[in-house]
Amino acid sequence: MKKNFSAAFRAVLLTLGFLAASLAGACRGPFAPPSVLSFGFRAGDNAAAGLAEDVWASIDHELGVITVRLPDTVADYSSLKAAVSLPEGSSALPSVPTDYSLSPTALVVANEDGLQSVYLVDVGQRAAPAPADAVLFTEYYAGTGYDLGGDRNRWIEITNKSAAIVDLAQYRLVKVARLNGQRVPSLDQDVALRGQLAAGASLVLYADMIKASRFLLSSTVLAPDLLYSDIGFNGIIDFNGDDGYQLTRNGVILDVLGPNGGTGADYYWGREKRMLRKSGTNPTATWNHLDWITYGLANNSSDAANAGAQTPALPTDRKVLTFFAFERLAEPSYGIIDEAAKTVSIAAPQGTDLSSVIVSVGVEGLGAWAQGETIVSGETALDLRTATEIWVYPTVGSTYQSYTVQAIISDPMEYTTTPYSFNGGIGALLSASIKYPEASFPMTVIEGVVTAKNVYYKYSSDADECFFIQDSSGGIMIWTDVGVDAPIGSRVRVEAIKGIRNYTMPIIYEHGKISRVDAQTYDIYYETDAYNNLSALGRVFRYTGVIEQGMADYDEGAFSVDAGLRFQGLPAIASLLETGDSGSFYGPIQVSYSKYKMCLSQEEQILP
Repeated sequence: MKKNFSAAFRAVLLTLGFLAASLAGACRGPFAPPSVLSFGFRAGDNAAAGLAEDVWASIDHELGVITVRLPDTVADYSSLKAAVSLPEGSSALPSVPTDYSLSPTALVVANEDGLQSVYLVDVGQRAAPAPADAVLFTEYYAGTGYDLGGDRNRWIEITNKSAAIVDLAQYRLVKVARLNGQRVPSLDQDVALRGQLAAGASLVLYADMIKASRFLLSSTVLAPDLLYSDIGFNGIIDFNGDDGYQLTRNGVILDVLGPNGGTGADYYWGREKRMLRKSGTNPTATWNHLDWITYGLANNSSDAANAGAQTPALPTDRKVLTFFAFERLAEPSYGIIDEAAKTVSIAAPQGTDLSSVIVSVGVEGLGAWAQGETIVSGETALDLRTATEIWVYPTVGSTYQSYTVQAIISDPMEYTTTPYSFNGGIGALLSASIKYPEASFPMTVIEGVVTAKNVYYKYSSDADECFFIQDSSGGIMIWTDVGVDAPIGSRVRVEAIKGIRNYTMPIIYEHGKISRVDAQTYDIYYETDAYNNLSALGRVFRYTGVIEQGMADYDEGAFSVDAGLRFQGLPAIASLLETGDSGSFYGPIQVSYSKYKMCLSQEEQILP
């Protein structure tokens, strides 16, 4: 019987790739990979399967996809004979498949030059054209990983809200591209979708570079839902939070995701957030942010809990503020919502005019209102020089919920010899649970001030998103695959799950949610005594003197011989770590291969 088998789809793509090519034999002029000229099933060859008419496929050579839709008289796809036309000198390897019950099925074609092409054959049941309102965008996730070389934790969900099977082959997904906020039509993408989407089921299309070990989509998106990597769709989920999307059919826009327009380089409507389509809304060719609920990121598997599932219908009296941010600044600022106290605290960079600052909001309810107007997320400016009330209204009724927003201007972070006044539980965790070999312990919440971030440390694999936190009782490295968005000097809360001492370095290497505690920026406490002992690991020290060995094409150098201390930094600050430079350097101490190193990753850690 015909089945959805998205795991097979991913395995085929990752193993074979599209247009996998190798050269063999003597060079005989320009090489071109082989192609499939035609593909279909003839009635005479497949009468036993119930086929009464010849059926021919549509072929997308750019994506390497062959789409065939058979009448419902064919129930068994496991023994079909395909009619395939290939260029002279080409052949199928090892042969043309006959079992199409696991869709898509790989068809490998090779020519006499040794070049190969991989086509994915999508065989499904012919379905009637879907109503115009059958399919719509229902989830958008833009997580961490905005550098081109790192993880890109992104996905989009498209749902069939009709009562019948929908053939996705009739739809196209269009990316309306922007670069640094500016519209760049040359980067637009337009790809055909594929697969059969059952009534009420969803297609989750995710970026191929996603951190699959953290966002376990394969365990949450189960049949009849479809789960595809965008490696087979020209990498179309490679967005940066300002791109828009369209769902089209026969050139007509049926639904949009994001404004698809914009106002400039500060246009980040979809950056670093999770968005769910409200239950009961319909497709629309005009973006309406009130159709969506925006949430902040947990940066763990809970972010994927709703992927492949329809958004639950909320009670009509629901009125909750779910997101508050200043996104239209050079550096976006994100509010910390205390649901119990009904407060929002948010810090803005130095120089921000709080008398008129554009806000972004998310609500579970009808919408939000403040200072005499309805808030349009990303457009409405508020005067936040004093504490301000925001009212969230329910879908039904007029009884609102009030939240008090307190905005501050961030204080410049400074280094100090005054110890922290709070104990966030780091010391207790270090003494009781962080050992070698690994010792499991119950999930433990710790808090501390971020003292360095984007730190390279090799434990089980390469990583440059580690960060350190420190409280009055100790310091510790958080080995992570998602990094931390909060700046140095911010106080964060970490759900610690597993830890170890690696080369005696204390590390939390498995964690849950990472969240900022408040909007304040804290000064960083440093020490100047002996750094080369176990009690110093994870804590911030100051070194004042000359750099003996600077950074060139590597990310490690050395201070003066007398200090016996190395530093570890990033190429982005190499110009501040040149041989012969002198100054004061502040950073937490790590140990690796018996070498004590000060972690320098931000300019504010280096004072000339």
